This record gives sequence, structure tokens and C-alpha cells, in this order.
Amino acid sequence: MRSKFFLIMVTIALLCKGGQGTYTALTNLTPKKYSVESYIQQRPPEKWLRLTDGELNMLDVSYMSFLGAGPTRDIYVPLRPIGYQDGEPDHILVQTRDPALFNVAVELNNAQSDAEIARLAALHGNPRLLHKEIQGLIREGMDLKASDAEKLRKANPNLAGDFIILEEGASPEPGGSIVFFAGGVLLAVWLAKSLFRRKIPLADGAPPPPPPSSPAGSRGRPPLPG
Repeated sequence: MRSKFFLIMVTIALLCKGGQGTYTALTNLTPKKYSVESYIQQRPPEKWLRLTDGELNMLDVSYMSFLGAGPTRDIYVPLRPIGYQDGEPDHILVQTRDPALFNVAVELNNAQSDAEIARLAALHGNPRLLHKEIQGLIREGMDLKASDAEKLRKANPNLAGDFIILEEGASPEPGGSIVFFAGGVLLAVWLAKSLFRRKIPLADGAPPPPPPSSPAGSRGRPPLPG
């Protein structure tokens, strides 16, 4: 029974992930271009975005760590409109694996003083005002764990209630999504057949079927002498 329950959960996951990915691919054939400010104001439905006229704040980077050993490859950087005022909520976190941004984030995270931060700022440019056009896919649904979102909220209390995570470089993958969805459908059909397959019971009072009869003419006849 446990194995059947596990397979049901796997089926639901495949259908949800495949269905979500397929729908996203069909409704986002090309990345939609917005300025960061216009995106925040409009909140359009598109999920594949190219955001311009924004500033990355490298001083407020969040990251996941493995056993407290420092940041993993992914860092989460607030993307703000040009002219952002301190104290305003952050609506967009960019999830990136850009090696250059990662190295800057690690250096700033390890800085021990304001003087060290000032030295790094002179080396890399103002870490509050890094301009970069970002293209990526919004993480949501099966692609975003509630626990990850909660960890990011704790790491960055300035996040807006409806903040989004934009995964830089990601794009819709219709092929993989269709494979996931088809696998879920096939597994659902197999489970349905196995769960509802039943033996047809005998009618009340009906005699059991007779045993197979012996070949004609051989009943009770002794073997012929040699």
C-alpha cells in the first residue's frame, strides 16, 4: 500500500510540474521586455522576462548555505528601479550564478569594515548601483519551495509581500515539460487500472465450476497388457 501511495504522489508531481512547464512554454514564446519600474507598477502576467533600467544591490545579497559553509553557487540579489530610495521594499530578487557577481558578493560578505567595503566599491564600482539587463524566468509553483521563500524573507526583511524570484538565464523548456506530463499521464493510467482491477465474485449459491474431465474412454479402464 505504501508503494502505491508513493506512486500516486509521484504521479501528482509529474502532472503538476509538466502541466505548469507546458503552460508556461505555450504562453511565453519570447521574453517580454519591461523596465524594472514599469514591471513593478504593472505586474504583467508574463513569466519569461527581460528587465532593463535596473540596479543590482550587491550589499543586500542573500544566499543559501550548505551546512553553514558559505554561499552555494546561487545568490539572490535585489533588483531595483533606477532612483530607488532606501527604505522602499524590494519587489524583485534575481537568482544568479554569474561568476563575477558571485565573487563580488563573497568579497563584500567577507569585508570586515566600512573601509574594506569602500575599497571594494572603488575596485568594482558602487555595489549599490550595478546596472545590468536581466533576462530570466520567474520561479513559482513547483519550481519554488515555500521553505526557500521563507528563508529569503528572513534573510532580507525588506522584501515586499508579493516579491518574485527571477532566475537569470532560465527559459521555458517545453520538451522536458511535455515528457514530465506524459509520464504522469501514463503512470496515472497504470495506477487506475491496478487500483480498480477486481476479481468477479461468484453469484450466491452457484456451484463451483467442475474439474476438467478425463479423456474420453479412459475412465476406469486398466492398462492393456504388453
